[in-house]
Amino acid sequence: MTAVLLSWVPPTSAQLPVGRDVYSPLSARMSPGAVARWSAQAGRSGSPRMAYFQPVEVRLVDTGPGGGGRVTWYSALQATGERIAPKGIVTAAAPHSAGLLVGGTYRVGISDMPGFPGVSIYPTIEVIDRLHPPSDRQYEFPVPVELTGEDIRLALQGHLVTRVVYLEEPRLSAGNEQTRPMMVRDLDPRRNALAEADRAGRPMVILRLGSRTPPTRNAPAAFFGTGLPIQFPKPPAVSRRRSAGGRLVSGRVDGRIRIRSKGSSPVQVAGGAR
Repeated sequence: MTAVLLSWVPPTSAQLPVGRDVYSPLSARMSPGAVARWSAQAGRSGSPRMAYFQPVEVRLVDTGPGGGGRVTWYSALQATGERIAPKGIVTAAAPHSAGLLVGGTYRVGISDMPGFPGVSIYPTIEVIDRLHPPSDRQYEFPVPVELTGEDIRLALQGHLVTRVVYLEEPRLSAGNEQTRPMMVRDLDPRRNALAEADRAGRPMVILRLGSRTPPTRNAPAAFFGTGLPIQFPKPPAVSRRRSAGGRLVSGRVDGRIRIRSKGSSPVQVAGGAR
C-alpha cells in the first residue's frame, strides 16, 4: 500500500523554518537530486555498486475524461532487457510505467490533457528507494505517482507542488484496501514532508511540479534531466509453440490459440481456419 504526502509552497513561504523538535538532515525542499544522491550512497538500490531500475507508474486523475493525457519520458539511454537503445524520447498514454534508476532524478512531460487544452507541464521524479518484488515481476508492482487536476491548477498559479510517495508501515496503516485515487495527506508547507513520510513508512519517490517550461528555442539539454538511462518492460514473445499429444499448439500475442493435427491441412470453419 502506498500513500502520498502533499504540500504546495507559495514562493514567499519557501524559506520559512521547519519548526520541528527533531533535526532531519534531509528535506523534500532540497534541490532536486540531493536526496537521491544520499540514497544512492547509502546503498538503497541494494549496494553502492548495484544499479536497480525501480518501476514508476505515472497516473493522471481528474485531468479529463478517464484521466486522459500523455506521459513523455526523457532519457539519454533506454535500457530494454539487455539492449541499450540510442538517445530518444518515449511518449505514451497515461497511466504508463518505466524503470528509473534508484538514486536518479528524471524530468517527465505531461501533455494532451482534455481538461487543460494546450497545457504541458514538466515535473521531476526523484527515486530514493526501491521495492523488493519477486524476481522478474517488478513491473507488476510499480510505485504509483499520481498527478491530479488540482495539482496542475496550483502549479499553473505559480505554486510548487511536492509529493512524497511512501510505502506504508503495516503497523501504522488503517488496514483498508488501497483504492484509486491514492490516499493523500496535506501538510503545512513549513513541515518536512520527507521526515513525515519516514515516520509513517518508507519514502520511495519525491515528485515536484511547478509551472516552469523549456524555452521554445534552444532548450538546454539539462532541463530534460540528468541523462540517466530508463528501462522499459520487455515486450511479450511473438509466439510460443509446443507439442500436445499429436497436435501442435501455437500461442499468439493477441491471445488466440491455433491447434492443428500433425500432417493434416487446416479446416475452414466459422470464425477462421482450424
